[in-house]
Amino acid sequence: MMRMVTRMVAAGLLAAVAVPASANLLVNGDFEADDASASPYYLRQIPTGWSAIPGLDIVDIIDTNYSQPNPIPILLDPQSGSQFIDLNGAAAIGGIRQTVSGLTPGALLTLSLYAGQWATNSTISGSPASLTYSLRDVTTNAALASGSFTTDRPVWTLLTLTAAAPTSGSVRVQIETAFTLQAGPGLDNVSLTAAGGVPEPASWALMVGGFGLLGGALRQRRRACA
Repeated sequence: MMRMVTRMVAAGLLAAVAVPASANLLVNGDFEADDASASPYYLRQIPTGWSAIPGLDIVDIIDTNYSQPNPIPILLDPQSGSQFIDLNGAAAIGGIRQTVSGLTPGALLTLSLYAGQWATNSTISGSPASLTYSLRDVTTNAALASGSFTTDRPVWTLLTLTAAAPTSGSVRVQIETAFTLQAGPGLDNVSLTAAGGVPEPASWALMVGGFGLLGGALRQRRRACA
């Protein structure tokens, strides 16, 4: 009987802390919600679900049929689907951000995104594309984790960040260009997932209460056997 109780306690602890990975918590992380399939095959706007970063330029949503005359060739198709983001937009420094709320404090957050140089401007041929990306606490704007990426290759590269969800339960995903050059920083398939975390107080109370009932039942069984 004691062995069974031990197993049940262990199972309860695992159930309390082991939360399966969730689906993408971001809205329109693949940038397919806005239709840029009509000529000129791009939209100069903030994608649905995202918001502008104050002081930075509006980005472009690029369709797979978009083309430019030489010597400014298109180097990349979308990482998947039919659209991706040009973080430069009309000017040099652009960016987007999105807030996610209702997270369990302490949950493990994983941000993933694909980046690459999708076009090379003829006037700065050879200049690299560069961007920064971060997970930020909404209440303080402090960076929970951040990274940067610079490339002159027309290849989609997977980038990831991990951080614990703050006590506020709200984080902001922020992605922006890092150089004042129109070097074609492309962005596609941004994802935020959450797993695990600290169980809510009510969950702990239920679990402890359940263990108490098990202990009481075990004591009664021992008295009955005596």
